[in-house]
Amino acid sequence: MDENSGHTGLSAARAAWSKGRRGENGSAVAAAAGVGAVELSGGESCVPRVGDLPIRAIPIIPAHLSMAAARKIAELKRATVLFVERDGRLMGALDEHALVEAADDAEVTDCLRAIELCLGPTTTAARAQELFVRSRTTALPVAAGAFLLGAVFRADVERALRGRRAPKRRERDSSIRATA
Repeated sequence: MDENSGHTGLSAARAAWSKGRRGENGSAVAAAAGVGAVELSGGESCVPRVGDLPIRAIPIIPAHLSMAAARKIAELKRATVLFVERDGRLMGALDEHALVEAADDAEVTDCLRAIELCLGPTTTAARAQELFVRSRTTALPVAAGAFLLGAVFRADVERALRGRRAPKRRERDSSIRATA
């Protein structure tokens, strides 16, 4: 049986991923070594995506807790952000400001920032940055379908975008020097 016909299976998918992905124009895209742009055959760069960034585990706490209990969990987990859930649904997040400023006896639901949007692994870093600006938060959840993968932090998105822009400036500077 020909390798290219029939069911491809997981091993074929892994092999295809390790050799590189196919770009929109059909050219092979090399696997990225770290965060940043991936070089395509034509010298163009592929924007970083949320799935390429560090997706961190964020502790999830129940909505019925007090802020004193939330602070204890944040301290034990060494977390600056906590997600809050009720009945299996993500309600919002407690950021560092809320954890520091709220009264001990305050309810978590009174202090959380509602999460109205969620990022996907294929969301571009540029789009994620726009959503961070709109939501005015430091971390946004990343989900694949109904599965919460973790969270990406705004600083990581901005770092990836800065890293992507830096080589272009250096290339321009070297071309200017070469013509002078």
